[in-house]
Amino acid sequence: MEIKKFVIVGGNSGVGKAFAPLVLDSNLEHELMITTRSLSPVSEVSAKKSSGKMMYYAPFDPLDHESLLKFRKAVGNFAGDDRYAVVMSIGYFSEHKLGIHHDLKENQDILNANYVAPANIMHVLIPHMLQHNGGHFIAFSCQSTQRHDPFMGAFTAAKSALESLIQTGANEYGGSDKSVLFNALRVASINTEFTVSSKPNGDIENYITTEELSDIVMETIKSKQSENRNGDIMNAFKYSKTFFTDGSLTRIKNENNESDIMAWKNDTIAKGYYPEL
Repeated sequence: MEIKKFVIVGGNSGVGKAFAPLVLDSNLEHELMITTRSLSPVSEVSAKKSSGKMMYYAPFDPLDHESLLKFRKAVGNFAGDDRYAVVMSIGYFSEHKLGIHHDLKENQDILNANYVAPANIMHVLIPHMLQHNGGHFIAFSCQSTQRHDPFMGAFTAAKSALESLIQTGANEYGGSDKSVLFNALRVASINTEFTVSSKPNGDIENYITTEELSDIVMETIKSKQSENRNGDIMNAFKYSKTFFTDGSLTRIKNENNESDIMAWKNDTIAKGYYPEL
């Protein structure tokens, strides 16, 4: 059964907001519900410009039980008995720094946004999908789960947990008449205003665009081979020398972490290298 309804849960980078109109443009029959976790509200104005094809749902808290139940009810009213896809571009990244420089709250926030929130969304929506015609989850992971880049350990660990959740879901709920499909896309830097402004030293010409990313998402969901790709974790980024070699540290360098990066590269101890609790 072709999927024509999409639920997009955005994060704080603007990907969800930019992705939404691209879904609608790809097929006039598509309908879309867009929301975000409470950290970064999506503009209601963009939804009102969609001539009834896009439904706006106010930002909600995927860590709160009552908020999740209200979200599930809204999704049920939106989807009805139709098979639908949930695109979770949700996530949170504080800044590039050594793992010991994350305070306890940052560690918890990173885990909550990148693993717990998507897990909770899946928890409330999987039963609804199974009661109707199945569905498809697309989660956004990161290329760092392959490379384990320095200065992003907590984020990488949370995204690795998300990938395991996606693959476990494929084993638990795939393969039946009303199967639920699960995939994750490993992205690197995405060419949004938020990302470009936060990483001014990056090789921006090699950042993947939201248009290119939406093509990959739509192809994954609509492909006739989607059943055979259930559980796949797919790369969605461009390879380039400047991005994956010296550019990796050049891209993330800023005035707050420059001394730590140089100390790490030179195997020396910088002033303030080991923080106090």
